[in-house]
Amino acid sequence: MRRRLPSRLPTGTTIAEARDVSLTLGGTRILDGVSLSVRTGEVLALVGPNGAGKSTLLSVLSGDHTPDAGTVHLAGQPLTHWSPVETAMRRAVMLQQATISFPFTVADLVAMGRAPWYGTTRADDDEPAVQAALETADITEFRDRAFSSLSGGERARVSLARALAQQAQLLLLDEPTAALDLHHQEAVLQLARARAAHTDAVDEGGVARGGVAGAAGPEGGVAGGVGPEGYASADAVEGGYVAGSGRPERGASADPVDGGVESPPAGASQSSSRHVPPPPAHTSGVAGTSAGAGSLTGTDSLGGDSYSAPNHVPRPPATAPHHTASPDHTSGGGDAVVVVVHDLNLAAGYADRVVVLSGGKVVADGAPGVVLTAELLSEVYRHPVEVWAHPGTGGPVILPRR
Repeated sequence: MRRRLPSRLPTGTTIAEARDVSLTLGGTRILDGVSLSVRTGEVLALVGPNGAGKSTLLSVLSGDHTPDAGTVHLAGQPLTHWSPVETAMRRAVMLQQATISFPFTVADLVAMGRAPWYGTTRADDDEPAVQAALETADITEFRDRAFSSLSGGERARVSLARALAQQAQLLLLDEPTAALDLHHQEAVLQLARARAAHTDAVDEGGVARGGVAGAAGPEGGVAGGVGPEGYASADAVEGGYVAGSGRPERGASADPVDGGVESPPAGASQSSSRHVPPPPAHTSGVAGTSAGAGSLTGTDSLGGDSYSAPNHVPRPPATAPHHTASPDHTSGGGDAVVVVVHDLNLAAGYADRVVVLSGGKVVADGAPGVVLTAELLSEVYRHPVEVWAHPGTGGPVILPRR
């Protein structure tokens, strides 16, 4: 099958969009006329009370749920324009939970993120991409352990690493910090900022930008770096909504080399040990609901029905440097990162835009300092909330009144 490979989009480009989307599940209206744009080079936080529709909106953007009304676009085209594998080349998903029905190792699961690139020239990047993702998520030390032996927080970092190994420009993260300790919560959001800022370097202080939490020291780094200033500014405010992200342009351009249509290389074989085979023709996902052993259950990075991973999943090399540059064809803008979070202070501290949902509707969309007000949050969460300006940064600090 001929697949249309993506080029990286310049910073500030709308990479995903929901237009007047509504969805009913089990007789309950979950989303009601939601419109949302997602731009490259930007961290977008979805916040709101339980049942507001945050995770459902993420699943609609990923293509895992089809809305009853409205449209969803990805990379400038309706979502239906792309095949499941082409969709997976353009967006990666980290779910709240992943259930394993076979004792895959951590490295095996992370390598499954490379499945969309099987049969293309970018499959040559499988091993370095997997190694970089293991290091970035701070899980190299237990890459040979069975996934079932890990704690909840460790499992979450494995799911993050698999999404990173996929190397899509759109990252959809559903409550990535829910099971993490304070250090890794901060590190994951720092990573999101670094991905949006398109940084993957080690600064003078020895911090590995783009890494969740490597070993201390100049090679491993401590945590992902923070992007440039200007994250919370807005171009214009209209009725409490922010027009434009205010993020400065970074002079990125689209990749003219790796775009277009590419066929599998001559002689490519399903049995090659270097690649993760594509999902069967009737399926569309690395990890979906699947009967039988050897499967990863739950909708996942390819956003489809089912996939039983084979025994020849590519493995990272036995030894590697502490920080491996990821071969992600980086000519172009930063990633677009959409993150569902319950911690409002994480959203305020790291997001460029915050979208507040309540009752399946968008009630605010803009810079954290504009939309995260005591009045709005008290109404949405049905509890008195106080908001102060941080004495150092000026950003909002949010606490429930007790």
